[in-house]
Amino acid sequence: MSEMDFYIIYPSLSEAKDDKAIERGWIPDWIPEQATEIHEAHNLDTNIRAISLTLPEAQTFVSMLNCRDANQPMRPRKVTKLFPEKIHLNEGVKDCGDLFIFAENDERIHIWAN
Repeated sequence: MSEMDFYIIYPSLSEAKDDKAIERGWIPDWIPEQATEIHEAHNLDTNIRAISLTLPEAQTFVSMLNCRDANQPMRPRKVTKLFPEKIHLNEGVKDCGDLFIFAENDERIHIWAN
């Protein structure tokens, strides 16, 4: 990890807001208030980022986003400690424009931007 790489764990979304992680663009502003155990990794130079979080009914939440199925999602250049290996090869990855999102199960969501 370089001095421009950061890894932060927020117990709740309110703590991420207090740290201005949403305001600074590291965490999307559409993440629900119920999100917990938020792992956020980013690089200041490249702006690549990765987020993992716990959210009740994660798969339902992801299905409600205005995203499309990702035909060939990019392999994440940055991951959190919770990312599954080869996450980009999973069928359920969604392309949300500047972000990819994957509901690993009904409690865990992973997000990345290269």
